[in-house]
Amino acid sequence: MYRSFIFLFVIPFLGCSNSTTPSAESQCEQHYKAESYQVAARVCIEAAELGSINSQWLLAHLHLYKLLPEADPSVAAYWLEQAADNGHTASQRELGKLYLWGRGVKRDPEVSLQWLKLAAREGDIDAEFFIGVLFMGSKDFKADQASAINWFKKAASSGHKMAINNLAWIYSTSTNKSLRNGHLAVDIILPVLKDKPDSPVFLDTLAAAYAEDEQFELAVDTQQKAIEKLSEKTSEEVRAGYLERLSAYQALKPWREAEPAWVED
Repeated sequence: MYRSFIFLFVIPFLGCSNSTTPSAESQCEQHYKAESYQVAARVCIEAAELGSINSQWLLAHLHLYKLLPEADPSVAAYWLEQAADNGHTASQRELGKLYLWGRGVKRDPEVSLQWLKLAAREGDIDAEFFIGVLFMGSKDFKADQASAINWFKKAASSGHKMAINNLAWIYSTSTNKSLRNGHLAVDIILPVLKDKPDSPVFLDTLAAAYAEDEQFELAVDTQQKAIEKLSEKTSEEVRAGYLERLSAYQALKPWREAEPAWVED
């Protein structure tokens, strides 16, 4: 059923460059940091076309995160691919995410997996997480929850909170009995909630964990709190999912989910 997931985007500044003039590349970064985005776009494209990987990366973000009036995700994809082809790990990760969600490119889970794995080989934690997301399954990519657990464990070992959340969710809701462990799910999601006690996503997962552990009174109470914490902007599809899970716990039934029903933005 529908639920929401939170993803964090980090834009590091990396000093990679090829045969571009130092002034063009440095001005690109300076104007970006100063939030003079339209000026940055003009300077960055000059440096990017001359082969500056860092400028290609920054130019992609100007378009990807709509920092320009004419922002275009397909342009972001183009510049990410230029940098990714030259071994830029963060670009490989972000390009993989574009193919995962179909932003600026046609959605292609297989291509997404290829780019994400390249980034993961370099120890990129977010890439590990998004490979796990991919293996949770979708309408055009078969779920493999055992593989999802493997990749979420990699990211979780570095403290990735959403990876921990998704591990607990699979342990609580999988249709594969051998993968379920409600007690473990409760144990790993509770510390995450200490930092974000009002997160409806984390509360939703804790409720599912309690239900799998046959603590239905706690499951109902926690799910009601999760519903109370939902934003007014929460879509009806997502809200309906929370309510449906509440009804299941009230009926003393744990939640089962073979793959998530992703909500399209």
